[in-house]
Amino acid sequence: MRACSVRVDLANDESGSEAGTDNYRKAIEANMRFQDCQEKINVLQKEKSDALTRYCSHIRGLSDDEIEGFIKAVKDSIKTNASKYIPLLRKKITSESSSCKTVVQHRDCCLAYIEICVNLCYFVAVQDPPMVIDFEPGPIFDKQSWKEYTRSGTEVEYVVWPALYLYKGGPIMSKGVVQPKETN
Repeated sequence: MRACSVRVDLANDESGSEAGTDNYRKAIEANMRFQDCQEKINVLQKEKSDALTRYCSHIRGLSDDEIEGFIKAVKDSIKTNASKYIPLLRKKITSESSSCKTVVQHRDCCLAYIEICVNLCYFVAVQDPPMVIDFEPGPIFDKQSWKEYTRSGTEVEYVVWPALYLYKGGPIMSKGVVQPKETN
């Protein structure tokens, strides 16, 4: 699988060669597209949830518990039918007309990675409450939520991998990884 070989190249290339640097840049770009993908899925999920709430607010004669039960059934259906929705999302995200131009550019070598990202983003977004993938450690990162990549420090140069929280403001599921700025 080609996506895995990029990961191995990145891990083993300490020479700073042009090929290693290019692979590293591609991995960072793919990570940024992962963030875009996750944000788009969250927006779609929020729009559907808001539309469902508006629809239910117009139903007369149902108790709040009945409406809540109906909303839960719809949300459960979205999870249950993931095998139908996820391929449609993958197709849209990797199509020539996709707004994720980096994904389109590297889809041949990164398709397996892109598919895994879409699956992950979908299931993160449809949880109730939705899980949170955090790409924003702030200029000084919190070591409770973030690990250093290859250097030590407190100021963030870039995010290598996002942190994952059970829900907004909730407990951390997986620490993110950041590359601290080089100190002179």
